[in-house]
Amino acid sequence: MENIPQAILEDFPVGYWDLNVVENTGYLCPTFKSMLGYEDHELSPSPEIWENLIYPEDFPMVMQAFNAHVTSRGKIPFKSHVRYIHKSGSIVWIACTGRVVEWDSDFNPVRMLGCHIDITQRKEAEEKLKSQNRRFNNILTGTQTGTWELNIQSRTVIFNERWADIIGYSMDELPSKSIDTWLNLIHPDDYKRNEKVLKQHLKGKTKFYECEMRMKHKAGHWVWVLNKGKVTSQTAEGLPLQMSGSIQDITQRKNYEIKLAHYKDLLERTNQVARIGTWEMDLRTNQSVWSQVTRNIHGVDETFQPTIETGINFFIEEHREKITNAVNSAIQNCESYDVELQIATTKNKLKWIRAIGIPEFENDKCTRLYGLFQDIDEKKSAEIEIKNSLERNRIFIEQSPMAIAMLDKDMRYIAASQKWMQDYHLQGKEIIGISHYEIFPEISDEWRDIHQECLRGAINQCDEAPFKRLDGSVQWLTWDIRPWYRSENKIGGLILYTSDITEKKLATLSLAHSEERFRQTFEHAAIGMALISTEGKWLKVNPQVCNIIGYTQEELMQKTFQDITHPDDLETDLSYVIKLLNNEIATYQMEKRYFHKNGSIVWVVLAVSLVRDEQNTPLYFVSQIKNITERKESQRRLENAHHTVKEQNSRLMNFAHIVSHNLRSHTGNLEMMLKFLSEETREDEKQFLLKNIKGISTSLSETITHLTEVVKIQTSSVQKKETLHLRHFLDKTINTLSADLRKSEGEIIVDVPEDADIIFNPAYLDSVLLNFLTNALKYRHPHRKPMVRIWMEESDDYLILSIADNGLGIDLEKYGAKLFGLYKTFHQHADARGVGLFITKNQIEAMGGKVEVESTLDIGTTFKLYFCYEKNRSSLYY
Repeated sequence: MENIPQAILEDFPVGYWDLNVVENTGYLCPTFKSMLGYEDHELSPSPEIWENLIYPEDFPMVMQAFNAHVTSRGKIPFKSHVRYIHKSGSIVWIACTGRVVEWDSDFNPVRMLGCHIDITQRKEAEEKLKSQNRRFNNILTGTQTGTWELNIQSRTVIFNERWADIIGYSMDELPSKSIDTWLNLIHPDDYKRNEKVLKQHLKGKTKFYECEMRMKHKAGHWVWVLNKGKVTSQTAEGLPLQMSGSIQDITQRKNYEIKLAHYKDLLERTNQVARIGTWEMDLRTNQSVWSQVTRNIHGVDETFQPTIETGINFFIEEHREKITNAVNSAIQNCESYDVELQIATTKNKLKWIRAIGIPEFENDKCTRLYGLFQDIDEKKSAEIEIKNSLERNRIFIEQSPMAIAMLDKDMRYIAASQKWMQDYHLQGKEIIGISHYEIFPEISDEWRDIHQECLRGAINQCDEAPFKRLDGSVQWLTWDIRPWYRSENKIGGLILYTSDITEKKLATLSLAHSEERFRQTFEHAAIGMALISTEGKWLKVNPQVCNIIGYTQEELMQKTFQDITHPDDLETDLSYVIKLLNNEIATYQMEKRYFHKNGSIVWVVLAVSLVRDEQNTPLYFVSQIKNITERKESQRRLENAHHTVKEQNSRLMNFAHIVSHNLRSHTGNLEMMLKFLSEETREDEKQFLLKNIKGISTSLSETITHLTEVVKIQTSSVQKKETLHLRHFLDKTINTLSADLRKSEGEIIVDVPEDADIIFNPAYLDSVLLNFLTNALKYRHPHRKPMVRIWMEESDDYLILSIADNGLGIDLEKYGAKLFGLYKTFHQHADARGVGLFITKNQIEAMGGKVEVESTLDIGTTFKLYFCYEKNRSSLYY
């Protein structure tokens, strides 16, 4: 410090000290003494001065820091933020730094230098920010609303935990942090409307973005939400950059209920660190000197040579004139200055600084300027954040979809939401600054006691309470009252949250009266009876309903009728419901299917009527449910028997036609040859005729064999069925064809699960697979190697085995109707007989399945084999 002029030390807002540790003597600069309200002569270093000046709770921390510095021989800095006691008794926050600069031979401290900086304003700013954080946190906690922040240019979005919770996810389960995560969850019917509303706001056509929509819950159902937001910042070109908003679950409001949502604290603490640098300028030589801290503040290195012009140019344009005037006034009028302005560093980072300048005159001429540069960007940011927080609180409360009011300790209004004004019919009235008791003179002493209890720190809530108004009417409310804090332990007033549930309460009372009148008939009815809400929830069921569909009353209360209704009947049922709600019909009756708890189908006759209150508002549905499953099953068996007889008759006629056609052809040829033989005299001609007769006989025998196989298939009413391991039969068939595959250089690719099982006749399955795979190789394309792919799919009623080849293909337009006919061939192949497909199709159909074909000439053919589910045959009939 000997190298720093005494005038600078005294003018700087820093309290420097020089302490002889051994003798407890030294120097305290006047600035430090003035920080604590003392004159220069009132304080001098002594053994007890530090313990007397430092706040008692902080003194051990100071000694700990000092001992750590000494023990580490200066490697651990002596730094601490400490409370000192002002002469007036108030608290002054001081940033203390120091260093031992002289040690004895045993490394004991001899001399120590340091400085004290008054950081009281910064600490007060921190405390104000903490208070605002707690206040905003209380608001978020009370309203239970999800929040989001969107970067429009990068399409990235930040959700809070409540946003994710509304749709059933945790933060870790969200697929990504892209806006597409949000958009992909919107209901298709709401997507374009939301897109239109959002675009209008982004184009500046609306002040706020607000849209109600449905979003897909993780569990699969739709959740109604209210999205609100606003563009909060723009690019230099005026394009929207940032957008913030809230999302509220309004599902229960849609269903005449309101839920509170949880908010996440969006405020972050700023890191407050004081930095001070020195500077001086010789006006005679225009030479400037900046300390390292000053250079760091400006973002320049050691090679930078500052001048008065370059120094001023660091200030932003709107502050440049002010600093220029201050410097000129110092030079011309010998006036010191102390200003807070903003600079732009070499990296174009904006930063708030405190600039102190002191002129030095010789012979009435300013020859030197010197002073301090202090980085106060964090302090300023804290002040700005406090201001913005207050503004956000006001905007949040005013725009909140909940009824919220913020009161001071005297119960005067600070802010109120639009919903609060609506619920209590205060539109157009000025209530800010007015007492809550003046606005509501009917408030009872009980309410006033609750307010006083909360002003002492309590939190009070109630799900249902009557509020008797001046006109004698009763308003039913859900309410929450809690304090908000100006500082850590200082209550600033109350935050009131209320929700008007009068309509819901009256409906509940009306429903209770109706249920009492209806109860006896309801409980002892011979058929199923149920009360169902207008949203489809089971409100009450009698024992017969439980018997019909297998659920207990408690289980049904957790479901809607939509949950257990067969999907094919739901649209018709809901259309009747809408007509009932719209008063287009008084009642309806229909046959429908329910899912029994055990998974089976239950057929019922459903008769439904709607109960309304005195204002014609729908309250609930009354349903009568009669079980007709046995009747429907009998009807199904009758229809199935009719179908079987019809199919057998068709097969019989088809078989008769085949027998008539094929046997007549062979017997006619045989008769003609025998006639020629009887008339022929030449021996060589007789031998020729006998050879022909033998060929006709062989063909006749082959035809009879084929017809016998068909008869076996078509006349067997019940074939032997077993659970067969499909991969085993496929592997066996492929092994059988290994020689053909090697010869043709073909390949068969099987994509069928190892554990795939079907219920089928084993002999038929061998025949079916061999027939289709043999055909795939037999009718291969001459210009490419045969490739066959086999895979399996599963539908509601069938296991589907697909066999696709890249062979010649079939002209289905030309041959489609004859494809599975007996003796029908479609390619010029020596081994083609037209029997295999006919027999194979009959074998599959005899097992309750079917065959479909897709084919393109010169591309290939795909046969789809449908194997019936034996485990759930009822699905074939419902």
